[in-house]
Amino acid sequence: MVLETLTKIIEETIGKSEAKKILWFPVTSRPCEEYRTVLIDKLLAYTEILEKNKSSVFQKIGCQDEVEQKKVFTDIKILVKGIDNCLVSYLSGNQYQAYLSLFGALNKIKLSELINESIFIKGLENEHTYYRIRKGKKTEKPEDFYHISFTKYHLCKDDRFNIKGYPCLYLSYSKDGCKKEMNYSTECDSIASFQFKSNNSRRLFDLSWCEQKDNQNINLEPRNRKIIHILWPLIAACKSISRYCNETKCECTTEPKNFKIEYVIPQMLAEYVQYNLKLDGIFYFTVREDDFNPTELNMQNVILFTKPSGRSKEYDMDLLNEFDIQPVR
Repeated sequence: MVLETLTKIIEETIGKSEAKKILWFPVTSRPCEEYRTVLIDKLLAYTEILEKNKSSVFQKIGCQDEVEQKKVFTDIKILVKGIDNCLVSYLSGNQYQAYLSLFGALNKIKLSELINESIFIKGLENEHTYYRIRKGKKTEKPEDFYHISFTKYHLCKDDRFNIKGYPCLYLSYSKDGCKKEMNYSTECDSIASFQFKSNNSRRLFDLSWCEQKDNQNINLEPRNRKIIHILWPLIAACKSISRYCNETKCECTTEPKNFKIEYVIPQMLAEYVQYNLKLDGIFYFTVREDDFNPTELNMQNVILFTKPSGRSKEYDMDLLNEFDIQPVR
């Protein structure tokens, strides 16, 4: 992993099993554990380990300037506090303050400047084929694989990076990834390929790099390594799962009917990415796979933000026309 050097330091300090509890993705709360407590405890433990081993960590990162080192810790603590305050405010019914807490933290660390010309910004690969699934429906029409119509916003449920009523275009790097995101697949499902064929420079926020190997062709200059360590709390908050206790039955589930607390941070981050950073979407790894090889992209997904175009009141045709859409099953 890009955090492989940090992982080794933490393993040497507190042992492999304890290190796994801090750095393992996805962050998962056990049945009847309070999600916010589990997440924040992990982020605070991460911060504490970094501070106790800052000499080794900064040597590996290649950051020797003391002022810069202090800024790294300051930014990490700002992020952790912002995430915590956001969740506290949201669960208290103050969504406005929740937004202010997270957006304020992202502004304080100057996220826009921090990730500019870094490995956090990535474009859709031209000629690359993505996939999209339609559950329980047999179809051969490309338009059936479009995002939900803007005129049918009442059909749009919330997901990890979008709020209810706002249709986005979710794609996967593989057919297996599509099936995994739907929890299962049947012969009644249909899958389409989305081959990106455009000269437009779609720019996305890349949350998937932190699980990629050092031996890949990734620019891991000291600046990028520093950014990775600063933003790890944000990645952890977006790649997490909570287990919910059923009110009437003695059982727990990861699929509650009404609300998922683990969606709060990624949904707000998506709004920040779209409207403050002016980016077109987000790359991320699935949380539905606990054990996979991160050097393989089959479990990587992408969300693309949409907006009505002049040619259609129903769909973002400017976006959809950048793909050659072909049903494959």
